[in-house]
Parts: sequence; C-alpha cells; structure tokens
Amino acid sequence: MKHFLIFIIPAFLFIFQSCETEDDINAYSNDTITKVEVAFETAKQIFYSLPSPVETAMVIENTDVVFSDNFLLPIDASDLYETSYEQAVNLGVYSADLSYLTMFGQQQLAVKYLATCKKLSDELGLLNVINDSIINSLHNNMMNKDQALNIISEQFMNINSYLEENSRSTTATLIVFGGWVEGLYLSVMLVGDNFDENTELVQMIFDQKISLEDLISLLQLYKNDPQVKKYLNETLELKTIFDDLNNSLVQDDFDKIKSRVQILRNSFTKISF
Repeated sequence: MKHFLIFIIPAFLFIFQSCETEDDINAYSNDTITKVEVAFETAKQIFYSLPSPVETAMVIENTDVVFSDNFLLPIDASDLYETSYEQAVNLGVYSADLSYLTMFGQQQLAVKYLATCKKLSDELGLLNVINDSIINSLHNNMMNKDQALNIISEQFMNINSYLEENSRSTTATLIVFGGWVEGLYLSVMLVGDNFDENTELVQMIFDQKISLEDLISLLQLYKNDPQVKKYLNETLELKTIFDDLNNSLVQDDFDKIKSRVQILRNSFTKISF
C-alpha cells in the first residue's frame, strides 16, 4: 500500500530545480548545483511513492473513516507563524489539509483553507501566485471534486512558476516536510481508537517507513541550517519507532507513532489537541 492524504508533493517537485532561500548561499558553486540536483531527485522519490487522489479516494471509500475537521490546523493559527521557516512548514500543513477537505467534498471549508495558503504564500514573498481568481474559481466549482482538485494543482503550479525564477530550495523542502507530517498526522488521527477496524489505513501508516527515509535524506541536505537541523532531529526520533517495527503494525507501535507524530506536528504548528 502507498501513503495517505499527501497530495501536494507533485506540485512542489519542480521547486527543486531552483535553489536556496534568502537564508542560504547567495552565490552558486558546483557543489551547490549538485546539492540541488540531489534534492530534486530525492523529492521525486517521495513523489513516486505517493498515491494519486483517485487511489486515495478508493481507499477512503473502502474504509469506515468518517470526515472530521477536528484534526485540521485552525485557520486562525496562521497568525502565529512569523518566521519564514514557520510559514513554509505550515504552508505545507495547510496544503495537506486543503487536499483532505477537497477529497471529502468539503469545498466551502476548502475555499477558506486556500485563502489561508494564499496568506502564507504572500508572507513568504510569493506575491499573487495564489490570486483571487483561483479562490473564486474554487468557490464556483465546489460541487465538482475533479475540477476543484485541478484548481488546487493550479495553485501550486503558480507557486512553482514563481520559485523557478528565484532561489528557494530550503523553503521548498520545508513545505514538503510540513505536508508529509500533516498527511501522517491526519492518518493516525483518523484511525483514532479504531485500530482493529481500520486495517487498510493502518497498513498505509506502516508503509510510511519508506517515504520517511526519503524525507530524512531530503532534510539532511540542509542540516547545516539550524532550524532545518531541529526539524531533522525531531523527525529522526519518529524514525527510531519505525525502525523497530517488524512485519506489521501492532497497537502498541501505532500508539507510539501517534504520540510522536503529534509531538512533531505540535512543535511547528504551535497547536496541540
């Protein structure tokens, strides 16, 4: 089985064709170019391990998962994120939430989350890459899930187009990181106390071990950045749990993963449940 609810990664693959944030190296060297190429290839590995929205929708349809917005990052929490690191990571979180809402047909709420993505994008200096016409278009296509997903993809292609013209690979990495964590977080929270009844979703959580290794490889490319190193170290703590898994996920292991991913997510969202 593949992974769950992380639909935003394909749009960010192209980000890695350009490079550093304002906090990174200003002048490019051969080493920097190689670093960027490796980052891009690593991002592709993560992407190709992810399901399409159709595959994920089929899995949801075959489970007893019921939609809940209780686990989403509240919109007003976006005011808490003041640094570019916080804004980038939580843009990834809100993006995963946006896709989750769309897959469950919650387009009215999705419009609000898209507006929040726009707010954080603007604060990151990605001015007008998410414009009012995209928000209005999503609102006008609330009843057409396929069209809504296309609109969301367009949103991130706009971000991609902007970043291709600038040097922002650390920002891109943090967005991918935030989206990955949120996808896993939503998965464990949707399983909740029904571990034995959600076998397919539990299996997908178990299968996150592969993409987690890829994600860590991506973060390690930027470990000289103190903030990225902090996120990396926290993610490595999650990896230790996955490393101890045998051939399947049992209740005790699931509880450990759930607790650790909550801690990890809370560390950058500043919100706990």
